[in-house]
Order: sequence, then structure tokens, then C-alpha cells
Amino acid sequence: MTNQTTWAVTFREGNGRAQLQYLKQLAARAGHAIDLTRIDRSAWLDASGRSNAGDHAATIRCIRQALSRPATA
Repeated sequence: MTNQTTWAVTFREGNGRAQLQYLKQLAARAGHAIDLTRIDRSAWLDASGRSNAGDHAATIRCIRQALSRPATA
């Protein structure tokens, strides 16, 4: 789902940042805390490219390593 936001942004610059902010909001709504600083930039870009080809495993790994704890109310 986060990879699909690439197509929603018409400018190439800023797509990665838009994806990460979307991911942050999605995690919060699902009750999870996420630390975006734990996502390696090059790994995220590689994962994004792989997702375009239908391989989402790298994206899942990036997200899992960034999830820190359940969000508290």
C-alpha cells in the first residue's frame, strides 16, 4: 500500500518522504508506534523498486524493523 503512494504524487522529488509520512499515519491508526529513523534510506529505496515488480518482502522488512512498540493512548 505504501508503494502505491508513489503514483499519487506527481513529482518525483518527495515521493519517499510522502510514503514514510503515510506509513507513520497508517501505523498510528493501527495502534502502532513507528520510528522512521530506523528505516535505512537505501534499503527503503531498494524495497520501493522491488515492490514495483511485485516483491514486497523488502518493504515488509523495513517496516518491521521500524515498528518500535504499541502506541499508547
